[in-house]
Amino acid sequence: MADLILNEALGRSLVEIQAVEDNSPAAATIDIRAWVISAADESLRDAADRQVTTFEAITNVTEATPYTIQLMDETDITILVDDTNNRADVTFVDQTFTSVAAQTAWTDITLSYDADGTPSGTDLIFDVFDFSVTPNGGDITVDFPAVSHRYVQA
Repeated sequence: MADLILNEALGRSLVEIQAVEDNSPAAATIDIRAWVISAADESLRDAADRQVTTFEAITNVTEATPYTIQLMDETDITILVDDTNNRADVTFVDQTFTSVAAQTAWTDITLSYDADGTPSGTDLIFDVFDFSVTPNGGDITVDFPAVSHRYVQA
């Protein structure tokens, strides 16, 4: 499974990340969910829409259980616009899932836009990242790279 952006999210994710970073609306968050996925990348990429419930309905896609969805707010996001190189770089603060019960191995995590800060099936997924880990009761940290996303003017 490769890291990918859902087709329906192309061009939208920076706007949604910016909304959270700008705290507008005030409760907006980026939610991190854990998944067990064996579906082909095309099935994920070509989802009919970006809602969590649509993603869950794809064959061989199951949200991991039990765990607590992580929420990133404006304090966890930095956006640097680089006019010289015609790009915008997004950095996310590393996130920790605390005391995750032993369960089936996770294969992926998703980032989704949550306009009201209350995770639900209507949240809009924009990214899927490979994330292979087997929960054993300890903490699990998502170690985002220094530049988590780069948007470039072509």
